[in-house]
Amino acid sequence: MNDLDGPKITDTFYKPLFQNCDPTANPPVVLDLTEAARALHLAVTKLREEPDIPFMCWVPFVHYGL
Repeated sequence: MNDLDGPKITDTFYKPLFQNCDPTANPPVVLDLTEAARALHLAVTKLREEPDIPFMCWVPFVHYGL
């Protein structure tokens, strides 16, 4: 992974996952991991939209799970 791409992927990946979180609510609203695959897809898509982004910059990001 390119050092410059990690923060871009991370920011875009976690934003929708934490969007509705509220640990102070009763009951607490926590991270929704069921949306992890979609969040990664959105993050990689955003990275791929950058001009002249080479294949090797976005291809390492793969979701393994349900």
